[in-house]
Amino acid sequence: MPRGPIFELQKFYYDTASVENQVSLTGLRRLVPLSHIFFGTDFPFGNSTERIKSLEASDAFNSEELRAIYRDNAVKLLPRLRS
Repeated sequence: MPRGPIFELQKFYYDTASVENQVSLTGLRRLVPLSHIFFGTDFPFGNSTERIKSLEASDAFNSEELRAIYRDNAVKLLPRLRS
């Protein structure tokens, strides 16, 4: 890792499943670009309704960032999801 581990970690994509607390999400937001964060549920161990409530209650993201996490980032990475 000639550019160090942080550089390599910033290349990965991350989901929000089971880490919907402000400390974890704020740390993730500082580590990686917003475009690398996706909504996740950890199905079948979690459900989307509870995950959305927890994610929004964390106050780690504003409404525009949440829109990117819920949908826009996935569409950019996988354009076939657009429709």
